[in-house]
Amino acid sequence: MNPVLKALEEYAHRQGWGHASQVLLVAVSGGIDSMVLLTALHQLCQRKAYQGLRPYTVHFNHRLRDLEIVEEEGRMVMSYSYNLGIPVHYGHWDRPTTKNVEENARKARYNYFLEAARCVSSKHILTGHHQNDQVETYLMRLIRGTSLRGMPGIRPSAYRQDVTYHRPLLQVTRQEIEDFAKTYEVPFSHDASNDLDIYFRNRVRHSYLPQLEKENPKFLDAVSQRQQLLGVSYDLHLENFQQEASCWLIKEQERVQLQLQPFVSWSTAKQEIYLHLLFEELLVPWIPDYKKGLIHELWDLMTSATRPSGSLDLGRGWIAQRNYETVTIERSTNREDFREDEVDWALLDQWQALDPHTEIFVTQQKCPQENYTDAYYFDEKLLPRLRLRHPQTGDRLRFYPRAGSPFTKTLRRFFIDEKTPRHERCRQWVLIDPHQEILWVLGTRFKVKQKEKSCQILFRKTQD
Repeated sequence: MNPVLKALEEYAHRQGWGHASQVLLVAVSGGIDSMVLLTALHQLCQRKAYQGLRPYTVHFNHRLRDLEIVEEEGRMVMSYSYNLGIPVHYGHWDRPTTKNVEENARKARYNYFLEAARCVSSKHILTGHHQNDQVETYLMRLIRGTSLRGMPGIRPSAYRQDVTYHRPLLQVTRQEIEDFAKTYEVPFSHDASNDLDIYFRNRVRHSYLPQLEKENPKFLDAVSQRQQLLGVSYDLHLENFQQEASCWLIKEQERVQLQLQPFVSWSTAKQEIYLHLLFEELLVPWIPDYKKGLIHELWDLMTSATRPSGSLDLGRGWIAQRNYETVTIERSTNREDFREDEVDWALLDQWQALDPHTEIFVTQQKCPQENYTDAYYFDEKLLPRLRLRHPQTGDRLRFYPRAGSPFTKTLRRFFIDEKTPRHERCRQWVLIDPHQEILWVLGTRFKVKQKEKSCQILFRKTQD
């Protein structure tokens, strides 16, 4: 049996779709992956055991590329679906934005999918993600850093807002999908942006992954199996976490209370896993960009035998406050407790406000903007581990002169030498690396030069 059809049938069998009446929406962009999935599902529905399945195509036009091209793709999807006897739901983005385009486009797309699902009374949406997508996602997260929850990569199914999203082809390779398209003469469109290595995923796909496959021709299978195991492991830990929550955790609307007596009796490994799950499953909606080091800092606060009271800044205006045998996580009522670093490092190629008068622009492109005051170049590998904050007491700058030995100077002395007005010093921004060394004082001549310059931060002051 063809690998695509085999994977789809096995997935349908595990979901109990045989001899059942189900409405299945297939998200079809017009690319080869989704067109192959639609074709394979149509073929599966011809078999007696699956004749109760009723597929629908859902296509969403983001209107972000050449209008003539994307409209032609839409016509191809509709024509092909109708030829298969499959109804189509077609939507488009009414108001494409110029800010945070990728995330907003994703939200618009999935909102339309939900709308289409409700329209046809479906609880299932299928997407064409395959094994290569899975491994690429894993490598991207591994390179840039990810959470415990992110390590398994793309899940075979995910439940959101009364709908289950299914990825039945995660064990199918891109080559097998291409072979299926050729065998069954499946039409598809090709997005030229997928060929450009300015995008991180494309560099992983075109450069990193082929090198790894040279070392191990079965690399895709090896990583895919590991991801399945990581997914099962995460689910098992989450199940135990939820079952034991009542003995140590109380969650209210905007507060979480942790009882320390049961927590400190557990093994260190269990404590660490449960704190990871606490952040990923409960705190992420409040602190979506929490720093991974906070987990260890919270563990220190909770297990300290010498500090029966204390607090920890979690960022985004949230704090953890210990009072003997209880730790409470809630919004801070003191403005000074708010974390100053609220930069979304994953948000590339658009301006972000640090304060009402300061903006930064993080990019991997060369000179993408003209209207900026200064720039700092660095290795993109540092990106998720950098921090921006205001000066603190005791801050020192390390200078590396071309001639002579490195030396340090207090940031306070630097401001005096630069004749920075006293009232402006506390409002300055400094960029620090994972070792707490100051790399750049924004808007000044101080910069620690980096050897690798694959990424840059642009800086500018805005008017009142």
